[in-house]
Amino acid sequence: VADSLQIHLRGLDKEGVDTFRYANGDKYVGQFIAGQKQGKGTMHYAGGCKYDGEWVAGVKVGFGRFVNVDGAVYEGEMKNDDNDGFGTFWMADGDVYEGQWKADEKEGRGTYRFADGGVYEGEWTEGERTVAGGRPAALRAAQTTLTLRK
Repeated sequence: VADSLQIHLRGLDKEGVDTFRYANGDKYVGQFIAGQKQGKGTMHYAGGCKYDGEWVAGVKVGFGRFVNVDGAVYEGEMKNDDNDGFGTFWMADGDVYEGQWKADEKEGRGTYRFADGGVYEGEWTEGERTVAGGRPAALRAAQTTLTLRK
């Protein structure tokens, strides 16, 4: 919403495919409707991250791919600017999580493959793997946190 407001206030009620450069150094290349990111587009963040995917009313929604500066990559469903739905996260250290997400947290069924060959397949709640009864279980805690910088 703030992005579309900035575009509107600058008199740039863009329509179609165009490029918009933000004061903070971010750059969006893609489709606009009534000055809002809408449809397919790519956001290049000033810090070096990049998101390529679908937008609705200026918000990441649908399928997208987010690449972090450290090489970590999320590819999958987005909702309200968050990883939400089915997606795969390749971590910079070689670990991979593939499964369900909700509001940027592992949530539901998923598989975590460690770079050293270990695998956990099962349920996740609020980013933590669960055991019978829904209790959190230890799992290399430092490696289970999603740390994509937006």
